[in-house]
Amino acid sequence: MTESASDAARTASGGAGTRRAAGLLDAARRLGGSALSLANTRLALAFLDLSEERDRLLRLAMFAVAAATMIALALVAATALVVVAFWDDYRLHALAGATLANALAAWWSVRRVRALVREAPPLLETTLAELERDAQVLRK
Repeated sequence: MTESASDAARTASGGAGTRRAAGLLDAARRLGGSALSLANTRLALAFLDLSEERDRLLRLAMFAVAAATMIALALVAATALVVVAFWDDYRLHALAGATLANALAAWWSVRRVRALVREAPPLLETTLAELERDAQVLRK
């Protein structure tokens, strides 16, 4: 092989190596962009889950306060009605019965609230499920 032919062969192989390196760099950029896009999507999903949970808790708190206020007013009125109805003969019995009924209602309400809190779905459940699916796809 002549010297110029050997230089031409080196230049040709160097050009292929440069193209391969550029192709790898482009692939790495695309992979990085895809990973960043995936992370962005999952982060947006996490914020959406948090926003929905915040809204649900706010609605729950508003209705709980409204319900508690109305229940308290109704219980006061019912207690007063019972005590006034039995004022002459059984006022202490009427007060004791109304107190017991109110205490039982409060106990049941507290148990129900605790059950609702325990039954609430885990925070970010959808996001965590999507991340697990992404991890499984990447493991393949």
